[in-house]
Amino acid sequence: MITLKTKVELAGLRALGEAFSSEVEEKALLEVARPVVASLAARIDADHHATGLTAEDIEAAVSKEGRAEGEAVVLIGAGGGKRGRAYILSFLEFGTYGRPGTPVVRPTFDQFKDYFLPAVTEQLSKHWDAVKRRLLRAA
Repeated sequence: MITLKTKVELAGLRALGEAFSSEVEEKALLEVARPVVASLAARIDADHHATGLTAEDIEAAVSKEGRAEGEAVVLIGAGGGKRGRAYILSFLEFGTYGRPGTPVVRPTFDQFKDYFLPAVTEQLSKHWDAVKRRLLRAA
């Protein structure tokens, strides 16, 4: 996948225990990624379809590397690794020697730059409320 990083550091949440486990964080991030994926998929134009890249190739996925490092990381883009659709998307985004790029990833991330922090906060708040309700019922 083409990687454009937006880092949201949520210091101190791990101290709250399992309420904010990696699984909960990943679910929240995947939920936040949905509108970004939809917007990116909508930007795939006729030039991109000619390469075989389609809106259906755009996805959000949990990063195995991030999980291994103890972080909740969600990647947004075309899957398939270095030889799959992501490989094609990088040429379309940045261009080649004989063809200028037609960016779709950068404009999408720019469109959503002010969306991430409030959306992640809202999703984590929903999960926290669910945990509080469960703990209160158990008490």
